[in-house]
Amino acid sequence: MHSLIADIPVGARILAALACGHRKKHVVTVSKDVDDENSCVELQLVPSETRFVDRWTHLESKSKVFVDNCSIPASAYDTGAKQLFSCCASYLEVKGGNAKVEGLTFLPPDPHFLALALTCVGFPIPSTLSLCSSHPDKELGPSLSYHDRHHEALLFRSQMNERSDTLICDKNLVNDLCEIFDLEPWPVHGDSGPS
Repeated sequence: MHSLIADIPVGARILAALACGHRKKHVVTVSKDVDDENSCVELQLVPSETRFVDRWTHLESKSKVFVDNCSIPASAYDTGAKQLFSCCASYLEVKGGNAKVEGLTFLPPDPHFLALALTCVGFPIPSTLSLCSSHPDKELGPSLSYHDRHHEALLFRSQMNERSDTLICDKNLVNDLCEIFDLEPWPVHGDSGPS
């Protein structure tokens, strides 16, 4: 199993964060002489590699999503996934249809996983989410086909709609989720559950 992201070196992250402070040009300004304010050198950085502002977009609207310049999601590079998906703890819409987010959590890079997760919690699958992978069943695991998993996710959601708004952990529902996502089920007898 390989890692989803590779963090850029600390020095490069600091330079990139400094450059992101400039709105119009992506540079780091360094003074040649402390006594002379006008003697500056501008270090031009490659925007496609270090411009954090353009790194994340909203899945449906494709509008920009701003993250903290000093965060791992801002300065991390994917290590082979075509797309990285995440959800956030805090979402604030800003002028122009963009958003400022905090508390990003990376999700598995498979769009089929995201589609199943959205179905389980009752959200529609966005039309912008490409589910054209040639082997979704191989990516999701061997026990159920994607079609079967999607059907199970719909059944799970209907069970959740029938429940009251209690926060009681139901091992049967957890095991249903484990089956949808091809995870080990919770033990029937035991004190805690999966570790």
